[in-house]
Amino acid sequence: MTQAIRTGHVKAETHRGITTIEFFHPQSNSLPAWILHDLTVAIKHAGDDPDTRVIILRSGGERTFCAGASFDELMEITNAAEGLQFFSGFANVINAMRTWNARHLSEGVDAIDAEVAVGFAFLKERFATRVRRDALNRQIDVGLLSGPFKKLENRWRFLDAGHGCTRFRGACHRAARAR
Repeated sequence: MTQAIRTGHVKAETHRGITTIEFFHPQSNSLPAWILHDLTVAIKHAGDDPDTRVIILRSGGERTFCAGASFDELMEITNAAEGLQFFSGFANVINAMRTWNARHLSEGVDAIDAEVAVGFAFLKERFATRVRRDALNRQIDVGLLSGPFKKLENRWRFLDAGHGCTRFRGACHRAARAR
């Protein structure tokens, strides 16, 4: 493994109920395994802290938010077990984020609220959504809480297609606010 892969950091700070987790890697914020591991640990730790009400994930530096996987580590994979370990790092971070803010609403029904900020050189937008998963009825609904849209709704239905198969039906309805 090259020395550049071993440099960088994951830092977490909590102030007034907001935990900010920052990651940095000198190769355009690529994500080697150790950064993915430390991100997972930081998110879980913040999620277990009763004083944390909001988690902000940001990258350090002034350029790319995240270049994705560490290409150097990807090139070192020689077998399926190493490949599984490599890609599991991303899955662990995603699972830590998915489960932190979940609220149980009723039997088989959970909700997660999330705010997203998207930025490009010419555009910056923020929006917040509520994801409602109804396991008993096999459906997921996403609704807009706030943001630049007049309307944003996603509906996903998972229907029994017989023979152990599932049929998926999805719909997305959106409308922009007039500027």
